[in-house]
Amino acid sequence: MPLIGWIAAVAAAVLAGAALGWWVVNRILVRQFKKRLNKATELLRQQHAATDDKLRAAHTRATLELEQLKASIPRQIAAAATDARAKIARLEEQLRHVQAELDRLRPKPKASESARRPPELTDGFAATQPFGDTA
Repeated sequence: MPLIGWIAAVAAAVLAGAALGWWVVNRILVRQFKKRLNKATELLRQQHAATDDKLRAAHTRATLELEQLKASIPRQIAAAATDARAKIARLEEQLRHVQAELDRLRPKPKASESARRPPELTDGFAATQPFGDTA
């Protein structure tokens, strides 16, 4: 066989070996990639499941808290209304005491003054007269 035949045979063998080597390495790398991909996928699934469980628990807690708040609202409204009524009653009582004190301190009008004075207007409160001279 001539030299060119030998070179061609060697070149063909080298190319066949390179192709076979590339195919073997490619198969090994694909298998490793698939293994790592499966591991990463499983890890992500586990993390997703754990996060999902945490979110479900948080949602359940928030729902229970909301239900408790809904149940306590009528009680809070009733307490606020009772407090407002009590404060109004205290203020009305203070107003009565102050008006009684003002009536006690006001000088008694003479008969001639009471005849000149126009009738008092009331607006739902006790009838009182202004301080000082109005004339």
